[in-house]
Amino acid sequence: MSTSAVISNVSTEQTAANAANSAKPNSPALSPLYGDEAEMMPYRALSRSAVVSVVLAVVSLLGYLFEPMLVVALAGLVMGLIALQAIRRYPLEYTGRGVALFGAVLSGLIFVSGAAMHTYIYFTELPEDHIRLSFSKLQPDYINEPERAFPASALELNGKKVFVKGYTHKFIAQMGKVDHFILVPDLGECCFGDKQTKPTHMIEVKVTDPRYKVKYALRRLKLAGEFTASEVPDQSLGVGTVYYHLKANKIE
Repeated sequence: MSTSAVISNVSTEQTAANAANSAKPNSPALSPLYGDEAEMMPYRALSRSAVVSVVLAVVSLLGYLFEPMLVVALAGLVMGLIALQAIRRYPLEYTGRGVALFGAVLSGLIFVSGAAMHTYIYFTELPEDHIRLSFSKLQPDYINEPERAFPASALELNGKKVFVKGYTHKFIAQMGKVDHFILVPDLGECCFGDKQTKPTHMIEVKVTDPRYKVKYALRRLKLAGEFTASEVPDQSLGVGTVYYHLKANKIE
């Protein structure tokens, strides 16, 4: 057989091999599942509780500023644990263990550290020789003293040094820094809505030290000073009836 004939036969075999290879289906290495095998693979959904846990953990960061928001961290911890339990019980239906674990751990850390921080602040913030006062103690007792506009216990605080927390009333919003304003108990009456503030939800504040003038803001203030409760209402600031007054010598 001549050399040209051998070369011709090899070329013919190579062409036939290439044609046979092109007729084969895709290599199993590139697509490992076919037909019934692919249909048998279960679909695993991301646990909604896991996602909610992470969202609540992020929102609960506000707990470092506002104590009540730490409840959101506790809810995030619970949702994370629920998600972990569901994923463990139904591993073929749910996925997201890492997400749930992250949400639960972050929520737990925020709750514990936030609670510890606020506890420490509570026990160290009260100035010496001052009485801690909250707006809840200044509300009328309609059961035992239905005829009184405010509780008699408020009169017992006259002339006493008190420590109280609250927010500036929005009527000073356009006034810049002031030394005369109204203190209210929460953000609802501080900043939102147009409802008339209740008299027992207001303390008229006069700042005795110019260094402690305040400007309207959403942050909570801490005030120390001399408290007075008057049975003769005052309406000098034009925000309604005021029974409580404070000469503040320190504001944070």
